[in-house]
Amino acid sequence: MARSPDLTSAELRVMKALWEVGTGTVAEVRSALGRSGRELAYTTVMTLLGRLATKRAVMVDRTREPFVYRPVHRRESVLRDRLREFVREVFDGQAESLVLNLVEDESLSRGERQWSYAEYLHNGERSIAVLHFMATVSLVFGLDLHERMHDEAFRRMLRHLSLAGRLVNDLAGVEADRAAGERANAVLLLEGVLSPEQARAFVAAERDGYKRLLARDLEGLGAEDVFAALARMTLSTMEKYYERAGGRA
Repeated sequence: MARSPDLTSAELRVMKALWEVGTGTVAEVRSALGRSGRELAYTTVMTLLGRLATKRAVMVDRTREPFVYRPVHRRESVLRDRLREFVREVFDGQAESLVLNLVEDESLSRGERQWSYAEYLHNGERSIAVLHFMATVSLVFGLDLHERMHDEAFRRMLRHLSLAGRLVNDLAGVEADRAAGERANAVLLLEGVLSPEQARAFVAAERDGYKRLLARDLEGLGAEDVFAALARMTLSTMEKYYERAGGRA
């Protein structure tokens, strides 16, 4: 299927209402908008549906009176395309600040106690800001993150994404963290019991393991899942950024 058209915020709201009803008249789409707390005038909804028809985002059955509208693209496809644009714009424009914000970890760096590897991963999973990023995107695009958090498989996907991202960051930043005297790094933590080469190899194997677990999670969520697409883009962009930057400064 062809790429979905670019939509304004108002057009996307109308599309969401149309996806809710499946097929519908202007009045039915307007009613769905009202149920979601987005009351619009009848003529406004009609105008927006006309624009969506011009953009080939909806089909119009003009043989029926009143006209009946139906979506051309699936909800997941349109939102996934918009997410790609959002992530591409943010990462391309502010790659360094966004990637570093995802892995910022004040609590682990400033503490006085010595963490075990298990404690480090547990706290590292929570401190990496993947969930905050997902929540932000969910708010921007009106996604259902709150409902999805009740799903054990979805929470497991987020955990594996967070841990894979944490270890990607640690491997990229080990030398910078060593020079800065930072302690929030899995490789440096393991160097207390392993050689530097062994510690790096162990963490690399752990990273690859979490990436494989994540791949299974994403396969289970399905190709059309919007959050699965966002998870793939998040980890891929982190890896590409560090590869392009030659590590973390």
